Amino acid sequence: MTETPRTASVSTGQLSIDDETRERFARLARTRVGAPVSLVSLASDPDGPLLPGTDLPQGWASTTAPFLGDSFRRIVVARGTPVVVRDVADDPTVRRRLDGPDEHVVAFAGFPVHDARSEPAGVLCVLDDQPHDWTETDLEVLEDLAALCSADLRRRAEHARAREIQRVMTQSNRQARLLLLLSDAFADAVTIDDVAQIAGRVATTGLGARYTGLAVLSEDGTSLRYTSMDGFPGDVEGWWQDCLVDDPHRPLAHVARTRTHLLFRDVDEMRARFQFTSPSVARIRGARALMPLISSGELLGVLTLVWDLPRDFDDQSATIKAALGGYTAQALDRARLLAERQSVARMLQASMLSPLPTVEGVQITSIYEPAARTEDVGGDWYDALVLENGSLALMIGDVTGHDLAAAALMGQLRSMLRSFAWEHDEPPSYILALLDRANTGVRLEATGTAITACLDPADEPGGSRRFTWSSAGHPPPVVLRADGTVELLRARNDLMLGVYPTVARTDHETVLHPGDTLVLYTDGLVERRGEMLLHGIERLCRVLGSLAPLPFVDLPHALVQGLVADEVTDDTAVLVVRVG
Repeated sequence: MTETPRTASVSTGQLSIDDETRERFARLARTRVGAPVSLVSLASDPDGPLLPGTDLPQGWASTTAPFLGDSFRRIVVARGTPVVVRDVADDPTVRRRLDGPDEHVVAFAGFPVHDARSEPAGVLCVLDDQPHDWTETDLEVLEDLAALCSADLRRRAEHARAREIQRVMTQSNRQARLLLLLSDAFADAVTIDDVAQIAGRVATTGLGARYTGLAVLSEDGTSLRYTSMDGFPGDVEGWWQDCLVDDPHRPLAHVARTRTHLLFRDVDEMRARFQFTSPSVARIRGARALMPLISSGELLGVLTLVWDLPRDFDDQSATIKAALGGYTAQALDRARLLAERQSVARMLQASMLSPLPTVEGVQITSIYEPAARTEDVGGDWYDALVLENGSLALMIGDVTGHDLAAAALMGQLRSMLRSFAWEHDEPPSYILALLDRANTGVRLEATGTAITACLDPADEPGGSRRFTWSSAGHPPPVVLRADGTVELLRARNDLMLGVYPTVARTDHETVLHPGDTLVLYTDGLVERRGEMLLHGIERLCRVLGSLAPLPFVDLPHALVQGLVADEVTDDTAVLVVRVG
């Protein structure tokens, strides 16, 4: 017996389910019909038909194409009907079409096996090396077995189709989830660093990337710089962070110049095209993907993904990577715009918060913490200026709102209040009432709270000073006395600005002695959601008392750190004045 690899698999029992089923059909045909050899031959068999584990006549076995039964299968498939030959010597038409091992076959009876589309896909046949008279019963048995074999073939095809549909649906569902993740992931990205971190997280969880880098194009368009090297191996060289756009040796520069993707199955494929790379990065042997980040036709940067292992990029992964690049570009464009607005807002805020004056015998310091992270400016303000009579005018206020609109209103109120304080030698209540009327009269119509105050000159060098203030709905001043005690300046709190401009306003007085520290603040320092404002003010008094040993210049920042949560939800302004 000549044994082929398929024969060996049969004889040792190492069969797949398909092979077992086909061998069962062939064995039934062989035993029921009484032929020495039977087989099921399909056109899809790359290694030929499954041969029985029995001795074959001389010349029938073949380990290479054409295989036993190939000629007969082609004849049956071409005709689409059974082919029955008692002796091929009597049928010249069939004999002429035989080749390979089939030239040694004398008798043959074969019935077509149909696929899921009812098209002939193969043959179930019996063969003999002697002339064979096939009986009607033989042919009925073969017809029934071929029908059963066809049914099994169709069933398996349907199962395979169902599995493929399930696989496609699973991949599509995964792709849909990833695309949904992408659409949601960048919603909260505010800064460029946020964009880089989110892109890295999505690339890792959604695409399996090991390393991710976001390189941002410089303002002049001549260079790229990775926002952080955290997404690369720890030993990556420092110079790798920067790249000139006209560098012909780096894939990053090529993507920026051509605005096209680069996909490499592994590092060798990349180095075959770009010889120059970081030794540390080159040690990662896996795939690479570099995507241009383009928004509104403008190149913003390049996103780099690196995998540990080689990988082939199919259409679905390409779609997800394209979506990742698109969302990253949009988020990067938005972050860049917000950064520009933030810069403008900071300049606006700086222009509104004048430098604090220098006053002999008085120390002054301040802090401003905005609530609007995206614009870094709001409606709170403070101010201090020395009047012609030598008094120190102090002002702090909070216009309703936490954005540029509130800042614009605040700027106008602040300018008017500063002018009124300079031009009118009147008590704070008069200045505040004048501001309220002007706010309505010029149709500014801002609403908010404010304190206007006056610190008189000392009667003698290093002496005490009278402090007079008027409040329009503003939180009360707090004094840290020289002996470490804290005093809340409780007094009548008049109506806030912008409600009833002709309301009567009152003045209040106290004396600040050498070493006393006055704290003026806005409600962002003490207000908490779901809590009475008084509780926040009491907390301020406790914290202020604990900070007595601190250097004076550190007090505003320490107060904010001690009282405001990590995420500032309201603008906070603090103005601190120490006598002596």
